[in-house]
Amino acid sequence: MPKLQSLDICLDNPTRVYFPRQTISGQLILKLEKTVRVRGIRLKFKGVSNVTWTVGGGENSRTVSAKEEYFNFVTLLCGRLPGGDGEDIDIQTGSYVYGFTFVLPDSDIPTSYMDEIGDVMYSIKATVDRQMAKDYKTTTFFTVLNALDLNTIPGAGTPAQLQQSKTVCCLCCASGPVTGVFRIDKRGYVPGEFIVIDGEVVNESSRTIVSIKAKLKMETTYQAGTDKTVRSKTAAKLEDKGIGPMESATWVGERLEVPSLATSSLAGCSLIDIRYVLKVTADIKDTPFDLTISLPITVGTLPVIAGPTGQFSQQTQAVSFQATSEQVVVKQPTSEVQSPTPSYVECVFSQKDRQNETNQHATLTYTPSYPYYNHNPTDNENK
Repeated sequence: MPKLQSLDICLDNPTRVYFPRQTISGQLILKLEKTVRVRGIRLKFKGVSNVTWTVGGGENSRTVSAKEEYFNFVTLLCGRLPGGDGEDIDIQTGSYVYGFTFVLPDSDIPTSYMDEIGDVMYSIKATVDRQMAKDYKTTTFFTVLNALDLNTIPGAGTPAQLQQSKTVCCLCCASGPVTGVFRIDKRGYVPGEFIVIDGEVVNESSRTIVSIKAKLKMETTYQAGTDKTVRSKTAAKLEDKGIGPMESATWVGERLEVPSLATSSLAGCSLIDIRYVLKVTADIKDTPFDLTISLPITVGTLPVIAGPTGQFSQQTQAVSFQATSEQVVVKQPTSEVQSPTPSYVECVFSQKDRQNETNQHATLTYTPSYPYYNHNPTDNENK
């Protein structure tokens, strides 16, 4: 019969979302079916960023990687640390609860992030240290948010507009241009808000436009020394039917929802940089030269707030964010006009499995959670 029944880390904050300088509190719960002799029980709080990718191909391929550590702190719950003075202790059969607290650094630690190439991960690892025997271990992950108040970003509340033209040639004969002009209602958004799009595509060419698409693209740059790579993902999209030669299409108040996403730039991390852009593309038939209009946007954690006069305020003050439990309140700076209260929703992109060291055959599935402002409760009640 195994001596260990279970080893679990339970956090007091059910959202598992924290901000720099906030205190993390919880309990380590140990259940034993037999007496265990241990050197000690300890917790490790760690924040780290990693990037890894392959460049080249075949025999010339090589792996590029880099690591950036934000904190690495060990606290002893009972007994002694490895190499420390003292005797081993016997922990009898039964259940034990060890409370703990940890204050996150007040430095500019980055928002949690995770994908197939790089991540910013925050974890708590518990170790029941057994001499001359295999240690009992378990790990849990939590999300850190480095708040990005859009009211502090110049121009975040102002509209943006761009016009582009593309002339499509057919052998030696040039046809008329394809022209597009598109406008968005502002330049800064939080997850849950809608990008409101107005625009027009005028097709004066002899080609058919197969479709008109608007995509919210996340463009991530990874840096490892002098090596750099960029990856692009589609976070959300709209698609409209195409138009024929000498026809036009108009968009009025089309809405594209911003899903749960990490903040722009990922401040505090030198290995990963995130940018968002709204790309509107008119797919011109039988040619790779499509018309594309790109409008950069910023994704933050606090929405642009319009003041009483309709002007967007740039001043900020502290206000509470109510989490899903009434007992837990997390705080971040916000605008002088109180913004709606967000929930915390897992990132729209895929989860990542991490090995659970208590059971080598088990995995922990973790996805960072970000503030989500439900602006359409009927449509998003299941988020």
